[in-house]
Parts: sequence; structure tokens; C-alpha cells
Amino acid sequence: MPALLQQGTEQLVAHLGYIFRASLAGGYIPEACSQVKATFIPKRRNASINYTKVKAYHPVNLSLFMLKMIEKLWDRHKQQ
Repeated sequence: MPALLQQGTEQLVAHLGYIFRASLAGGYIPEACSQVKATFIPKRRNASINYTKVKAYHPVNLSLFMLKMIEKLWDRHKQQ
């Protein structure tokens, strides 16, 4: 989606603005935006690391672009 925004699609920007404003006004995040996928990346290869243990992996949350943007807007709104 960020590539579409960089191209300046005016219709898409208008709809996103509506979603962002409604989210700020209502104090909620749309359910479709709040889905996060967690993935686990192995730590560096090391002879002492046991890769059958949970501690051998870094958790990484992959959230949607929309969720990240709404979080940034909320932070800016709180700072004002």
C-alpha cells in the first residue's frame, strides 16, 4: 500500500483520511487494521545456542501499514 500512496492516488488518500479521522474521533482501531502476524527469526549462529529452545529466536511482529499509521497519528494527537 505505501507504493500507492507515493504515486499520489487522490481517491485512496481521501478514504484513508476518513478512516484515520474516524479512528481518532472514536478512539478505536478498525478490526481489519489490528491484525498482526508474529514470526520468529533465529538468532545468530553460535555453537552454544540450542535452536530447539524458544530463547534462540527473536520475535518480530508484522503489522499492517494502516495500523502503524494510526498509531503514529494517535501519538501525535496525545502530544498536542
